[in-house]
Amino acid sequence: MADDTASRKAKITDVHRSEAAKLKAIWDKVKPPNQKEFGMEYGIGGQTMVANYLNAHSPLNLTAAAGFARGLGCKIWEFSRRLSKEAEKIAEAAGLLADENFVPIQRLSVAAGAGPGRVNGVVEVEGELQFRSDFLQSISLTTQQAKIISVRGGSMEPTIQNGAVILINQADTTVREGHIYAFVKGEEMLVKRFLKRNGDWVAASDNGDPDIHFDEAHPPLIQGRAVWMGAKL
Repeated sequence: MADDTASRKAKITDVHRSEAAKLKAIWDKVKPPNQKEFGMEYGIGGQTMVANYLNAHSPLNLTAAAGFARGLGCKIWEFSRRLSKEAEKIAEAAGLLADENFVPIQRLSVAAGAGPGRVNGVVEVEGELQFRSDFLQSISLTTQQAKIISVRGGSMEPTIQNGAVILINQADTTVREGHIYAFVKGEEMLVKRFLKRNGDWVAASDNGDPDIHFDEAHPPLIQGRAVWMGAKL
């Protein structure tokens, strides 16, 4: 008689469903063109297996998770802490684990104006900054959503200094009162704190400069919420 344990279909838990939902969100953002080709190239399996993992019909294993991470350009911890810890144990046993777990975030050739807006031409990747993965996890930020941009101007001082760099969450574009956002107005990129005044949204400076008002016909194009600032002392 066949082993019941081996023949029984793996049970799908809430953890597996949560992992699949996070993985599917990354997949939808990257939009690989073909599930079958993706699965074969990255050692996940055929189209059915890729779909099963994305839709929580099969629980993710470490081999599949590593394939998805390579193919989607992300880290395993961005969709599965369970399997990330498993991978870390294996790496540690093999002597491959570094003392600190850092991940690179792209720095873009973009300058947002804290004061007058900044007109940006072609956006390129200028380099990278290393961030602790547990810090990014603590603010629910993935490497694909995170970008570093520069700030020019002093209207957001003392919160953001002239010449500082800021980390923005490109997935966080729903305006909430009191938060700081990078946004486009006309052809200019700015960084301001969004506040409600008399029922209307305004982009406010922290140093008391005049507010920027919007009308319904020309809403701001939000590029992301500022979540970290680094500057020279």
